[in-house]
Amino acid sequence: MLSGMDIAAHRTKSIYRVTALITFAAVAFYLFFAVSKVPPFRDINPFNDDPYDAFGSFGFQVALLAAIVTYARALRLRESVAQAPKARLILRGNIVVVSAILISLVADAAAEVLRPFPPSYWGAILSWALLLMLALAFSCVLALISVFRRIRMPGPPLDLTPADGLDDLWTLVRIPVMKARAILPARLLSWVQNFTSDRLFSRFPWTSPRTHPWRFACSLGVLAGLGLSVAHLQEGLPPSLTIGLLITAIFIGFEFAATIIGFVLLGGYLGLRPSWNTNKRATLAAIFSVSILIGCGIQPDNPLIGAARSGDTQTIVKLLGAGADANRRWGVNGWTPLMHAIHKNQKASVEALLAGGADVNVRGNGGITALMMAAGYGYADIVQLLLDKAADPYAETPDGDNALVMAVGGVPDIDKFTVGKCQAQTVAALLKKAPDLRLKDNLHGHAARLAAHTGGCTDVLALIEHPKPAGQSNRGHV
Repeated sequence: MLSGMDIAAHRTKSIYRVTALITFAAVAFYLFFAVSKVPPFRDINPFNDDPYDAFGSFGFQVALLAAIVTYARALRLRESVAQAPKARLILRGNIVVVSAILISLVADAAAEVLRPFPPSYWGAILSWALLLMLALAFSCVLALISVFRRIRMPGPPLDLTPADGLDDLWTLVRIPVMKARAILPARLLSWVQNFTSDRLFSRFPWTSPRTHPWRFACSLGVLAGLGLSVAHLQEGLPPSLTIGLLITAIFIGFEFAATIIGFVLLGGYLGLRPSWNTNKRATLAAIFSVSILIGCGIQPDNPLIGAARSGDTQTIVKLLGAGADANRRWGVNGWTPLMHAIHKNQKASVEALLAGGADVNVRGNGGITALMMAAGYGYADIVQLLLDKAADPYAETPDGDNALVMAVGGVPDIDKFTVGKCQAQTVAALLKKAPDLRLKDNLHGHAARLAAHTGGCTDVLALIEHPKPAGQSNRGHV
């Protein structure tokens, strides 16, 4: 067994190599996740939906961030024997990375078993990619065991903070710069060599990662949310400043919560915050319990749902002819097959389901109907189809939301954000079917009208503000 200073002398290269392998696996996993969500893989991907997608979304973020920090620490260990006390943190970081990858891939494999890829060239590519990722992840596990099982490592310092993590990350900058020292100015080399996070935050002591680690974590969550909102701009500029600020606030809220939860659960384990001296088994049990709770959302396969989401009308007709329930609610949102088809904008699936006896007015969780969903997404052709099949334009959720409100204001769905998108055709289709529809003088009505105003939707506002024709019913004051 090797321990203490012997680690640097005999095993640093092996530790670095296995960490580099696991970092490569984390990058490959991120690419696998990203590519599986773009055409032509997106529409045939069974793990592109929750809860499987939730595993992948959290998994790649945890794996990638932990891998970067751990790889930087392995570089420092290879460079200096003084970093030997962090060997255990390197092991822990690698364990977190591999665990995040494996949990996500196992969830993906479960999705593929329950809802197999449709026979196609792209489905075969995705299947092989999943198998290769699983093989790479298990190879990382074997390599990790092989390297670390013979090393007896001292416990890491208990007073580490995010400042130490930033100093570790700076290694990723310092080493390449120093290797290029022959062509770089001496002043730059000196600054890079002597840089520390304490110097960086000396002008911002109130958020110093060493003295105020929790403030720093909160700031990091806000910055991550801002970064995601900027990345979201690739889908196009928001219709107005107000809508842009709303989108930014949503992203900041999600990333802020995720950062704090990660800092609580994994910060101490990875040496990124002072230890609370809590029971390690209890911490791991808490993380495992959260995974189990998320996993409870996984349900047995429903072939009709898969066919509806992928637009496989032949399979829909076949399954309905064999007695499949066209109105069975499925998934964490309690959606019917009709709603799943609308979520993927599969008009052909909607037509096949309606022809096969699907009830257009069945409600999902929260009292939402298929018409409300289609109206919120701005799918005017599907809205018209549903109205022609007797969808109720006056239906409301228990809290007073309805199809007109969703069409006018849009919906803040993370898969299709339509707030302020000016869905005039959808609004016109609803008002043509029910001319007496109005926005109520309540929170939902005001919010929808505000979204239309801030989005500059003059055509939508003109439709909803026209005078009510004489002799019309008052039923539709919604």
